[in-house]
Amino acid sequence: MLSTQPTLLANDKNQTARFDTIVVLSHECPFVSGQPSAESYLEREMQVLAEHADRVIVFAHEGWFDGWPIKAGLPENVSAFGISDCATIPSESFAGRLKRLGCLAKHLGAVWSERRRITSRETLFAATSFLQLGDMKAQRMLEVIAEQKIVFSGRVLLYSYWFNEPILAMQSLARCIEKQSGMRPVCISRAHGYDCYDYRSPCGYNAFKRWMAEKLDAVLVCSQNGANYLKERDPEVSGAYRVGRLGTADTQPQDPSRKGDAFSIVCCSRAVSLKRVDRVIDALLVLEERGHRLRFTFIGDGDQLGVLKEKAALLKKTEVDIKGALPNEKVFDYYSSTFTDLFVNASEYEGIPLSIMEALSFGIPVVATNVGGVSEIIHDGVCGKLIDRDFTDEDLADAIEAFVAMDEKKVEAMRAAARRNWEQSYRLKTNAEEMLRLAYALSSASDSKRRDAQGIV
Repeated sequence: MLSTQPTLLANDKNQTARFDTIVVLSHECPFVSGQPSAESYLEREMQVLAEHADRVIVFAHEGWFDGWPIKAGLPENVSAFGISDCATIPSESFAGRLKRLGCLAKHLGAVWSERRRITSRETLFAATSFLQLGDMKAQRMLEVIAEQKIVFSGRVLLYSYWFNEPILAMQSLARCIEKQSGMRPVCISRAHGYDCYDYRSPCGYNAFKRWMAEKLDAVLVCSQNGANYLKERDPEVSGAYRVGRLGTADTQPQDPSRKGDAFSIVCCSRAVSLKRVDRVIDALLVLEERGHRLRFTFIGDGDQLGVLKEKAALLKKTEVDIKGALPNEKVFDYYSSTFTDLFVNASEYEGIPLSIMEALSFGIPVVATNVGGVSEIIHDGVCGKLIDRDFTDEDLADAIEAFVAMDEKKVEAMRAAARRNWEQSYRLKTNAEEMLRLAYALSSASDSKRRDAQGIV
């Protein structure tokens, strides 16, 4: 077993977890595509990473990147490279099939570990596409390292924000660093929703989860629900999975004296089918029939935005403000300046949404569907209300109406509980530094004892 030193390093909140280099594998961060980002947590976490490393190198691997600006205010010790080559995304052409078959031959060990799950043409395509994309990303990443003459030494953390193809590329980079420096880097990934649950995949299969868990020092899953799912899926590697919560930047609770005359409801999400914002509008129509005066604000963009606007036009007594996509800073500005009575999330699937964390940080109670890890952040009857995934319009209307009719003392208690829940579990800086302490403790363990280190926090 490990000595006590790594345990103390992982648990001591005063311990400085310092790295010579942190390498981050992202989708787009810190590049700005002009579209809503799924990596707003990582954008803010970058500030914390930069405080704990001599340099941070980011390889963003999804998007075109040409002409995309880098997010303003990035720390001086952070550099970023876009490595994606969208023109070579795997296809069903004859040439594409040959390439994928070549990947199968190259990664026979990984394929063998998945033999019981690759049971159809669809799952075979998912597996071979995973391998091809991972190899492409690895090749481009190593090319950039050679072109930029990047040399690694000392303590290195490889950190993927997503639990999918970048992990294959990470393994190639880890071998390169170990050969270059003589030291094995510590390898950690986060896992969220679509990259965690098989049922979120179009074919019901997320490729190579067990293989990736075997190769990584730790997988930090954003919810206990997700961690339990992955452990039950592959009990042989259950020790790799642990809860690593995300979080949001610090704020100040909203001022109740700024409350308006109409009961105000906010949704903040992508305007896509699984978020079911249109169902929220259906519930508002029911509440209008019951005589309620409301204000509804939607923040977000997506392929259903036009549909939402058309449906919202049916509301006659409700003041509607569809803002479209806003940068994360503007979302915070909105909450800081505009009192909100209730946040609503009607998603069909979730991990734990950052949008709910943001609402709680401002002391806003939440009505949400009981899916994924949502019940871990919304304590029913304490800081919000949970409804069934398969709710009716009347069910959602009833849940909202309960807050409309709630007495002032209960509202104050709910809002205080919302803020307290955020302070205890979803403060970004606290959770980011916890991840870094874990990584530091793992990097302090010898290679032969890395797997023993799965239980040190």
